Amino acid sequence: LAWRSAIRRADAWLRTARPLTIGDAGMAAFAIEEDAPLMALVGVLRPRLFVARRLLDALTAEELAASVAHEAGHRRAWDNLKRLAMRAAPDLLAITGIARGIERRWASASEHAADRRAAGDGPTRCALASALVKVARLTPPMTPLAEPISTLVDGGELASRVERLLDDGTPAPARHRAVGVWLAVAIPAAVLAAGYTPLLQVVHAATEILVNGLP
Repeated sequence: LAWRSAIRRADAWLRTARPLTIGDAGMAAFAIEEDAPLMALVGVLRPRLFVARRLLDALTAEELAASVAHEAGHRRAWDNLKRLAMRAAPDLLAITGIARGIERRWASASEHAADRRAAGDGPTRCALASALVKVARLTPPMTPLAEPISTLVDGGELASRVERLLDDGTPAPARHRAVGVWLAVAIPAAVLAAGYTPLLQVVHAATEILVNGLP
Protein backbone atom coordinates (compact mmCIF):
# COMPACT_ATOMS: atom_id res chain seq x y z
CA LEU A 1 0.00 0.00 0.00
CA ALA A 2 2.82 2.39 0.81
CA TRP A 3 4.48 1.62 -2.53
CA ARG A 4 1.26 2.19 -4.48
CA SER A 5 0.73 5.44 -2.60
CA ALA A 6 4.23 6.58 -3.59
CA ILE A 7 3.50 5.74 -7.24
CA ARG A 8 0.25 7.72 -7.15
CA ARG A 9 2.01 10.71 -5.61
CA ALA A 10 4.76 10.58 -8.25
CA ASP A 11 2.16 10.34 -11.03
CA ALA A 12 0.38 13.40 -9.65
CA TRP A 13 3.64 15.35 -9.61
CA LEU A 14 4.47 14.26 -13.15
CA ARG A 15 1.28 15.84 -14.49
CA THR A 16 2.78 19.30 -13.97
CA ALA A 17 6.46 18.30 -14.16
CA ARG A 18 9.08 19.69 -16.49
CA PRO A 19 12.44 17.97 -17.09
CA LEU A 20 15.17 19.58 -15.04
CA THR A 21 18.94 19.50 -15.48
CA ILE A 22 20.82 19.84 -12.20
CA GLY A 23 24.57 19.32 -12.45
CA ASP A 24 25.66 15.71 -12.09
CA ALA A 25 22.57 14.43 -10.30
CA GLY A 26 22.92 10.97 -11.84
CA MET A 27 19.13 10.56 -11.95
CA ALA A 28 16.13 11.96 -13.77
CA ALA A 29 15.04 15.28 -12.26
CA PHE A 30 11.81 17.25 -12.65
CA ALA A 31 10.57 20.67 -11.61
CA ILE A 32 7.03 20.48 -10.20
CA GLU A 33 4.31 22.86 -9.11
CA GLU A 34 4.02 22.36 -5.36
CA ASP A 35 3.14 24.82 -2.63
CA ALA A 36 5.70 23.41 -0.21
CA PRO A 37 9.43 23.91 -0.97
CA LEU A 38 9.81 20.21 -1.61
CA MET A 39 12.72 18.13 -2.84
CA ALA A 40 11.85 14.43 -2.95
CA LEU A 41 13.47 11.25 -4.22
CA VAL A 42 10.92 8.70 -5.44
CA GLY A 43 11.72 5.15 -6.54
CA VAL A 44 14.28 2.45 -5.82
CA LEU A 45 15.84 0.99 -8.96
CA ARG A 46 15.40 4.09 -11.15
CA PRO A 47 14.70 6.88 -8.66
CA ARG A 48 13.44 10.26 -9.85
CA LEU A 49 14.10 13.59 -8.18
CA PHE A 50 11.23 16.07 -7.86
CA VAL A 51 11.98 19.70 -6.97
CA ALA A 52 9.31 22.32 -6.34
CA ARG A 53 9.71 25.51 -8.36
CA ARG A 54 9.40 27.45 -5.13
CA LEU A 55 12.52 25.74 -3.86
CA LEU A 56 14.36 26.35 -7.13
CA ASP A 57 13.63 30.06 -6.77
CA ALA A 58 14.72 30.17 -3.13
CA LEU A 59 18.09 28.40 -3.30
CA THR A 60 21.35 29.59 -4.77
CA ALA A 61 23.21 27.42 -7.26
CA GLU A 62 25.56 26.19 -4.50
CA GLU A 63 22.70 25.43 -2.11
CA LEU A 64 20.78 23.59 -4.82
CA ALA A 65 23.82 21.49 -5.74
CA ALA A 66 24.38 20.59 -2.08
CA SER A 67 20.72 19.64 -1.68
CA VAL A 68 20.83 17.42 -4.76
CA ALA A 69 23.99 15.77 -3.39
CA HIS A 70 22.06 15.08 -0.18
CA GLU A 71 19.34 13.25 -2.13
CA ALA A 72 22.00 11.40 -4.10
CA GLY A 73 23.32 10.22 -0.73
CA HIS A 74 19.91 8.72 0.01
CA ARG A 75 20.00 6.99 -3.37
CA ARG A 76 23.45 5.46 -2.76
CA ALA A 77 22.34 4.21 0.66
CA TRP A 78 19.15 2.64 -0.77
CA ASP A 79 17.14 4.51 1.87
CA ASN A 80 13.88 4.25 -0.08
CA LEU A 81 14.25 0.47 -0.13
CA LYS A 82 14.88 0.49 3.62
CA ARG A 83 11.77 2.63 4.16
CA LEU A 84 9.73 0.20 2.08
CA ALA A 85 11.11 -2.77 4.05
CA MET A 86 10.02 -1.15 7.32
CA ARG A 87 6.54 -0.51 5.92
CA ALA A 88 6.33 -4.14 4.75
CA ALA A 89 7.39 -5.63 8.08
CA PRO A 90 4.90 -4.62 10.79
CA ASP A 91 5.36 -6.13 14.23
CA LEU A 92 3.64 -6.29 17.60
CA LEU A 93 4.93 -2.81 18.44
CA ALA A 94 3.15 -1.25 15.46
CA ILE A 95 0.16 -0.25 17.57
CA THR A 96 2.35 1.54 20.11
CA GLY A 97 4.39 4.72 20.02
CA ILE A 98 7.58 2.65 20.29
CA ALA A 99 7.54 1.65 16.62
CA ARG A 100 6.96 5.23 15.50
CA GLY A 101 9.79 6.39 17.76
CA ILE A 102 12.17 3.81 16.28
CA GLU A 103 11.26 4.89 12.74
CA ARG A 104 11.78 8.56 13.64
CA ARG A 105 15.21 7.78 15.06
CA TRP A 106 16.12 5.81 11.92
CA ALA A 107 14.88 8.66 9.69
CA SER A 108 16.96 11.16 11.67
CA ALA A 109 20.06 8.95 11.43
CA SER A 110 19.57 8.49 7.67
CA GLU A 111 19.32 12.27 7.20
CA HIS A 112 22.56 12.84 9.14
CA ALA A 113 24.26 10.15 7.05
CA ALA A 114 23.03 11.71 3.79
CA ASP A 115 24.32 15.09 5.00
CA ARG A 116 27.76 13.59 5.58
CA ARG A 117 27.83 11.97 2.15
CA ALA A 118 26.83 15.23 0.49
CA ALA A 119 29.03 17.64 2.42
CA GLY A 120 32.19 15.76 3.36
CA ASP A 121 34.76 18.12 4.86
CA GLY A 122 34.58 20.83 2.20
CA PRO A 123 32.75 24.16 1.86
CA THR A 124 29.64 22.31 0.65
CA ARG A 125 28.76 21.91 4.34
CA CYS A 126 27.90 25.59 4.62
CA ALA A 127 25.82 25.55 1.44
CA LEU A 128 23.81 22.55 2.63
CA ALA A 129 23.30 24.08 6.08
CA SER A 130 22.08 27.29 4.47
CA ALA A 131 19.68 25.34 2.25
CA LEU A 132 18.25 23.49 5.26
CA VAL A 133 17.64 26.76 7.10
CA LYS A 134 15.88 28.28 4.09
CA VAL A 135 13.69 25.24 3.57
CA ALA A 136 12.80 25.13 7.28
CA ARG A 137 11.70 28.76 7.17
CA LEU A 138 9.57 28.20 4.08
CA THR A 139 8.03 24.90 5.16
CA PRO A 140 4.87 24.95 7.32
CA PRO A 141 4.51 22.30 10.02
CA MET A 142 3.63 19.07 8.25
CA THR A 143 3.45 15.33 8.87
CA PRO A 144 6.34 13.35 7.32
CA LEU A 145 5.39 11.36 4.25
CA ALA A 146 4.25 7.82 5.03
CA GLU A 147 5.45 6.55 1.65
CA PRO A 148 8.97 5.24 0.97
CA ILE A 149 10.10 8.66 -0.28
CA SER A 150 13.22 10.53 0.85
CA THR A 151 12.94 14.29 1.22
CA LEU A 152 15.40 17.02 2.08
CA VAL A 153 13.96 17.84 5.51
CA ASP A 154 12.54 14.48 6.55
CA GLY A 155 13.41 13.07 9.96
CA GLY A 156 13.24 16.36 11.83
CA GLU A 157 16.12 17.51 14.03
CA LEU A 158 17.05 20.27 11.58
CA ALA A 159 18.84 22.17 14.33
CA SER A 160 21.20 19.28 15.10
CA ARG A 161 21.81 18.70 11.38
CA VAL A 162 22.79 22.32 10.85
CA GLU A 163 24.99 22.30 13.94
CA ARG A 164 26.87 19.22 12.73
CA LEU A 165 27.33 20.66 9.27
CA LEU A 166 28.76 23.87 10.70
CA ASP A 167 30.91 22.13 13.30
CA ASP A 168 34.53 23.09 12.68
CA GLY A 169 35.77 19.87 14.21
CA THR A 170 37.32 17.71 11.52
CA PRO A 171 35.89 14.19 11.66
CA ALA A 172 38.20 11.24 11.29
CA PRO A 173 38.49 10.14 7.66
CA ALA A 174 36.32 7.16 6.82
CA ARG A 175 39.38 5.09 5.94
CA HIS A 176 40.96 5.70 9.34
CA ARG A 177 37.71 4.81 11.09
CA ALA A 178 37.54 1.58 9.09
CA VAL A 179 41.13 0.70 10.06
CA GLY A 180 40.24 1.34 13.70
CA VAL A 181 37.27 -0.99 13.50
CA TRP A 182 39.35 -3.75 11.91
CA LEU A 183 42.03 -3.37 14.59
CA ALA A 184 39.42 -3.49 17.34
CA VAL A 185 38.24 -6.83 15.94
CA ALA A 186 41.59 -8.29 14.88
CA ILE A 187 43.54 -7.69 18.11
CA PRO A 188 41.12 -9.53 20.46
CA ALA A 189 40.83 -12.32 17.88
CA ALA A 190 44.61 -12.69 17.73
CA VAL A 191 44.85 -12.75 21.53
CA LEU A 192 42.12 -15.38 21.70
CA ALA A 193 43.81 -17.51 19.03
CA ALA A 194 47.18 -17.28 20.82
CA GLY A 195 45.70 -18.37 24.11
CA TYR A 196 43.38 -21.01 22.75
CA THR A 197 45.80 -23.98 22.96
CA PRO A 198 47.00 -23.24 26.54
CA LEU A 199 43.37 -22.75 27.53
CA LEU A 200 42.47 -26.17 26.14
CA GLN A 201 45.35 -27.70 28.11
CA VAL A 202 44.14 -26.10 31.33
CA VAL A 203 40.58 -27.27 30.71
CA HIS A 204 41.85 -30.79 29.94
CA ALA A 205 43.94 -30.90 33.12
CA ALA A 206 41.05 -29.64 35.20
CA THR A 207 38.77 -32.24 33.68
CA GLU A 208 41.28 -35.03 34.45
CA ILE A 209 41.55 -33.92 38.07
CA LEU A 210 37.75 -33.79 38.39
CA VAL A 211 37.27 -37.24 36.81
CA ASN A 212 40.01 -38.83 38.91
CA GLY A 213 38.53 -37.36 42.06
CA LEU A 214 35.08 -38.85 41.45
CA PRO A 215 34.14 -41.84 43.69
